[in-house]
Amino acid sequence: MSEKGFTLVELIVVVGIMGILGVIFTNTLIQSLRGQSKVKVINEVKQNGQVILDRLSSDIRQAEKIVCRGKNTDNKSNSPENAYDTIVVVRSGTYSRFRLITPTSITNGFIERSDFGAENITSPNAEVLLCSTPGSIGSTYILSNLDSISGVSINYDGVNPVFVWESSPGYSDVVTIKFRGFQGVKAGSLFESSVGEEGVLFATTIQVRGGK
Repeated sequence: MSEKGFTLVELIVVVGIMGILGVIFTNTLIQSLRGQSKVKVINEVKQNGQVILDRLSSDIRQAEKIVCRGKNTDNKSNSPENAYDTIVVVRSGTYSRFRLITPTSITNGFIERSDFGAENITSPNAEVLLCSTPGSIGSTYILSNLDSISGVSINYDGVNPVFVWESSPGYSDVVTIKFRGFQGVKAGSLFESSVGEEGVLFATTIQVRGGK
């Protein structure tokens, strides 16, 4: 009577097949988790960026008029040549300045809003209104999440200005806003968990109501 069992070769084959199946399953699981992570990051950037765009649109739309547009000199070499990243509006005697602060290796880029009255500045000309600290500013707000891991980092579109101002006699001012949103600067750089080098583009065009 012969004894039944597995030979060494059969055991090796079974172990090999199980190992291959294990590798396939592990890779599939890793790819799935990476895909979910990327989708989560992109959704967070989209949600945060849209909130910023909506707030900018609402605040500028409610203005009486656009006062001036220019460049934030604090951004220095980070600023493309045509990057008009600052715009100033006025409503009910209060100036509101919106400007992009570019990211660094440790801090997210963001959009800043500063509100101040005529009493806070030496003169309501463009040079004074666009400078970094026009007198004693009444209040300053950050329109985005500054957390370098979970927040969103804002930067230039790369080609277009952040603010494009079109003014025609007899018509309300029109402003086009464009910027790109990225994950926080310390969130990691793995492609699977990032929005990539292009980021997410946010853009809109609004008409200033002119106090109506």
